Amino acid sequence: MRRLEALTPLSMAEIQADKDLLRAEFAMLTSRLEMSVEQMKAKTTSQLAEIGTKTEAIGRLKLELGERTAALFALEVKEKQLNEDIEALREELAAKNATLEERELAGWGRRSAS
Repeated sequence: MRRLEALTPLSMAEIQADKDLLRAEFAMLTSRLEMSVEQMKAKTTSQLAEIGTKTEAIGRLKLELGERTAALFALEVKEKQLNEDIEALREELAAKNATLEERELAGWGRRSAS
């Protein structure tokens, strides 16, 4: 009987005090939850801004890579053309040297005969 009496509120004031205590606890938990949500929103906004900045940097780097790749390709084409030109000049030089040697030998032969 005493246990039941202990569990049963004695007055309307106690009932009101219990309700007030529950409301206060609920308000405090709600406030903490709202603060936590605001912190998460701020963190998410910050992360989205950082993602935007990094995405922009990646875009610039991709563009730069494309430009450098094109420049490298152009240089490789030019190098190939220059190597072909050098080879043609070497062949031309060899042919002219051969012609010069033939003329010099022919000139020596005429001098020897005189």
